Amino acid sequence: MSVTALTVTTLAALMGSTAATATADPAFPGAADRCETLTAGADLHDCDLYEANLTGVNLTGANLTHTNLTRANLTDTNLERASLERADLTGAKLTGADLTGADLTRANLTRADLTRANLSTVNSHRLDETDCTEPTMSMYCSRMRGWTGTNLSEANLTEANLAGAILAGASLHDAALRSANLTEANLAGANLTRASLTGADLTHANLGRTEFARADLNYTKLTDANLAGATLHDAALHSADLHDAVLHDANLTDSDLTRADLTHANLTRAEFARADLKNANLTDAFAPGTGFADANLTGAKIDGWTINFFTVFR
Repeated sequence: MSVTALTVTTLAALMGSTAATATADPAFPGAADRCETLTAGADLHDCDLYEANLTGVNLTGANLTHTNLTRANLTDTNLERASLERADLTGAKLTGADLTGADLTRANLTRADLTRANLSTVNSHRLDETDCTEPTMSMYCSRMRGWTGTNLSEANLTEANLAGAILAGASLHDAALRSANLTEANLAGANLTRASLTGADLTHANLGRTEFARADLNYTKLTDANLAGATLHDAALHSADLHDAVLHDANLTDSDLTRADLTHANLTRAEFARADLKNANLTDAFAPGTGFADANLTGAKIDGWTINFFTVFR
């Protein structure tokens, strides 16, 4: 039996698990049958899949809006282009899940495990392999052209495990990522405007060209992170750990970097105009061509840092 067209009950039997039986509002005729069907494009909105075992199931393009997936096992599940808007994924296991192009607007992913999950944008090369002149493919091609990065806007990812996750180009504006594990995650080109990342771990993360405007990065660990070309204007980085980070060509205008650790950081051509670097550690930082116009460097440690004629201080 194909795993692409199972019911919750048959899947549990096949896997020898105790997957929960899905339920839905009885006011809707056929709701129970609808919530039992696990297939690509399935309509599972408002279903109760609490602790359901959905390992490896193909739910491509499924409608899981407002679905209860608390503590569900979604390991290696295909959720590409699925709608998970306002879904409850508290404590869910999404290890290795494919969430490419999925919509997780306002989803609750508190303590969810997204280790190695793929939440990136859809690869445009798929259109190159498709004959869009075929009438049967015209709608598919239209949707493909309209896809953007995974939508996690306003999602709650507090303490979520996103180690190694692929979130390139994803929308995470206003998302809660407090104390989240994002070590070695790929967030290149993602939008984290106004996101809350207090205490998050982004060690070795790829944050090139990422948008962090007005984001809360206080006490965040960004050791050896790639922030080349990132936008961090008006961001809060109080006591952030940025040692060995790459920040060349980044925009940190008006940012708060009080007591931040920028030891050995590459700040080439970065912009710190009006930034607050009071008591920051810039020991051995590399800052040729960097802009510090009107920045507050009171009490900052600058032992061994590298500047040149093009470094600006006023």
